[in-house]
Amino acid sequence: RLIPEIILKKLKIGGIGFHGSSELLPKGRGRSTINWSLINGKTQFILHAFLMTPGIDDGDVIAYEIFDINQWDTCKTLYYKFSIIQKRILEMIIPKLLSNDFKHIPQTGEPSYYPKRTPDDGLVDWSKPVYEIYNFIRALTKPYPGAFTYVNSKKLNIWESQPFDSKIKYDDKIGVIVEKFSTGHFVVKCKDGLLLVTDYDGSVTLGDILGEPYNDK
Repeated sequence: RLIPEIILKKLKIGGIGFHGSSELLPKGRGRSTINWSLINGKTQFILHAFLMTPGIDDGDVIAYEIFDINQWDTCKTLYYKFSIIQKRILEMIIPKLLSNDFKHIPQTGEPSYYPKRTPDDGLVDWSKPVYEIYNFIRALTKPYPGAFTYVNSKKLNIWESQPFDSKIKYDDKIGVIVEKFSTGHFVVKCKDGLLLVTDYDGSVTLGDILGEPYNDK
């Protein structure tokens, strides 16, 4: 939530906010930045401490730290990393803030903004490349509502997956469950390969078409 200017003006030092993005501010302002960074396949995340203004993430930057987004990260593990770096930044800047001995650098350049996401945005498009779907699922897993699809008109939440193979071929349509194992894990045909789904809510059968009734490919 944005804090009104009338409140910020009453603060002796000012309000200190934190904002993370895959790019240095002013790029990547806005909402759901951890989710968007994973969805877009980014490989780093930058946590900024900044002086709050009535605007959207546009205050002077006091400090920032960069950490990796690796191929196994999910939104949950990024929040773990976020908490580690946030604590370190606070330990570094609090003494400087209390002694009024800190630098703050104005943001420069053209800003960009991430839009807000809602649970309805979690519908999987099986016609996309495997790695895009994998990124989408790991970006929306717990503690978020999750990525989802439909099977036989029933909603199926998907919590975990991994790229499976690009050379094993099937003649089935995109979105079809081409294999199901005794573990319950199943393989879905995507645009450029196969995705293995390893954690989900609901039940599926070999040959089911995911995405129905929305996916008629």
